[in-house]
Amino acid sequence: MAPAADMGGDTARRPPRRLIGPLALVVFAAVALSVVVGVVLARQSDLRHQHQQRMSLIGVLDEFRAVLAEFAVRHAKDIAQNYGNTLDARLADRLTPVGTGRYRYDAAYVVGADGRLIAAYPRDAVELPTGIHPLIESVSRSKPVDAASATSARTDFIVIDDRIAVATAAALGSTSGATLVTVATLDPRLADVLERTSGVEALRFDTGPAHGGRDVLSLMNGQGRIVGWMAWPTQSPTVTAATRMAPLLVVVGLCFAGFVALAIRQIRRSSRDLADREAEAIRTAGEDSLTGLPNRRRVLEELDNALAMRSRDGVVAFAFLDLDGFKDVNESLGHQAGDQLLVFVAERLAVATRGAGFLGRLGSDEFALVVRADDALAAVQTAHDAIAAMTHPFWIGGQALQIGLTVGFAHAPRDGASRDDLTRRADLALRVAKRQSRGRATGFEPTMEAELHDRHFVNRELRRTLAEGGLDVHYQPIVAADGQRIVGVEALLRWKHPTRGDIPPATFVPIAEQAGLMPKLGEFVLERALTDALRWKDTFIAVNLSPVQMRDRQIADQVAAIIRDTGIDPARVVLEITEGVLIDNPDDAHRRLEQLRALGVRIALDDFGSGYSSLSYLRRFPIDKLKIDKEFVSSLGRSGNGGVIIQAIIALGRALGLSVLCEGIETEEQRILLRLAGCDEMQGFLFARPGPARIIDRLLNIPDEPRRRRIGIDG
Repeated sequence: MAPAADMGGDTARRPPRRLIGPLALVVFAAVALSVVVGVVLARQSDLRHQHQQRMSLIGVLDEFRAVLAEFAVRHAKDIAQNYGNTLDARLADRLTPVGTGRYRYDAAYVVGADGRLIAAYPRDAVELPTGIHPLIESVSRSKPVDAASATSARTDFIVIDDRIAVATAAALGSTSGATLVTVATLDPRLADVLERTSGVEALRFDTGPAHGGRDVLSLMNGQGRIVGWMAWPTQSPTVTAATRMAPLLVVVGLCFAGFVALAIRQIRRSSRDLADREAEAIRTAGEDSLTGLPNRRRVLEELDNALAMRSRDGVVAFAFLDLDGFKDVNESLGHQAGDQLLVFVAERLAVATRGAGFLGRLGSDEFALVVRADDALAAVQTAHDAIAAMTHPFWIGGQALQIGLTVGFAHAPRDGASRDDLTRRADLALRVAKRQSRGRATGFEPTMEAELHDRHFVNRELRRTLAEGGLDVHYQPIVAADGQRIVGVEALLRWKHPTRGDIPPATFVPIAEQAGLMPKLGEFVLERALTDALRWKDTFIAVNLSPVQMRDRQIADQVAAIIRDTGIDPARVVLEITEGVLIDNPDDAHRRLEQLRALGVRIALDDFGSGYSSLSYLRRFPIDKLKIDKEFVSSLGRSGNGGVIIQAIIALGRALGLSVLCEGIETEEQRILLRLAGCDEMQGFLFARPGPARIIDRLLNIPDEPRRRRIGIDG
């Protein structure tokens, strides 16, 4: 009877054979579903790609027409100033194309008020091309030309000798009634320029509909008629790549099926000992009970052994590996999902560092790595391999979770010869890495200890300066789109230390946030800025609110109190926030913004486009203004993408009823292009640099007044 009982126990531990069929069916269904989902996603990806190509072409073509219009207005002004009403065939010398070849016209005509051709380029032209007369009539019906504005010209698509062209007409003056007409043919040269600007390949202009296999963009004239098409080969990169990989996927599928079969067989063989092995692993004192990795004690023992056995030329590296975003997973999905994620992370890190280092878990979301190598580069490469292993998402509970890894390391003998030296300096390197840029490996540098001491110094001196009222506020003007009128100023905090000199906000604000000084710091800036703004009538005052201030439940009461004490009109106050405020806690952020808006102030979203820039933020949150990040402005004139993105943001803002401000403007060319794009307000060194309140007084012609008392932190 005993053998029978044993046999029954073995059978109970093995998966019944009747489960193999359903399991195989589930695997097959999962593979089939994955294929269907992959095809659908690939098609959607290709459709998005094609839509982006069309929008890019539209933006580039609109930019081309706008620049041609501006050139035509300038040329018309030049002719009007030099010839007045004395218009005759000598004007042909003035019609020769000049300037950048990219925007150069092919033909030009001066047409009198009676429709007579006065001068032309080429000189042998005797009549106007067909389709230009309606364009001339539209210019004649409009007001006289203001040569400083490209909107005074009219552009239209026409067809000349079976070729598509862009015609531009601009009036020569209010008395002559003559019109300047320029014609730029959309030829292969221009198609090549548009290809490089928009990124669309094999672009072609056609006067007839394109055949299959090509995407098209219709070109319509002012009467709403299609005069031609821009055509390019239809691109489906995702579907094409998937098609090429189909044979490989089939092979992988077969291998997977074989692997499943072998796995089931192996499970049946090893199931008897599985429970005993798991219990033994948990009981092992040197292993982490959750991940099975060596625990803190074993890691430190390994570090001591490695240091003791290190050869004269060898290197022993110790690294802290900290997960980025793990806290959010615990808070949103619960600790069970967090534990499951840690198990997956441990498995992936173990694979990435296998054979290169000794991996262990210290606790919570922190791992450690001990590497023995011949040189420091090998140890650094192991850290990079661990970071690379985290680039792919984890699937937990049907959700894709993306977390990163930040590594701080130190190695002997350069950074110390003892366990305490390496662990302390690796921890310092980790803190620096997480503060500067997560998701990378940072080695210890002697300057880090100096930086730590410097942070302590800034923290101590900032507290003293706050108590003594030693901070100041500077202001940078914000001008209207025409660049001629100051409509507002932005308040910028400044600190001039007695011995260190100017300490930038980028240095002391993060320290103030960590030290809990931001409430006082923010109150000081807001009170000083609103008090100074009382003298600057007809301008608004913009003040930045840090994420720490926005998390304060009393922020609305604090702002209301300062507005009441200063007596400023709330409509003149603009509070600027960053996208991070909306991401950290959307519900709290929405509640805070509603409370602030109820005071009558306006809300601006700063640095729009540099972060997540989700459309849902603009629809959900009470935002009044968008500030386009300066990185897009700096690329104007060098890259077509920056202009297209700015046009898209401005169009989005207008559609949602928001005003748009572009910051970081440094050149006249940037100002003109942004004005043409529809920007409402501008800010940058082209207009003025930040300065103290007396500079704004001088710019706004405010009479000198007795110096106001300095506003301190305590009032």
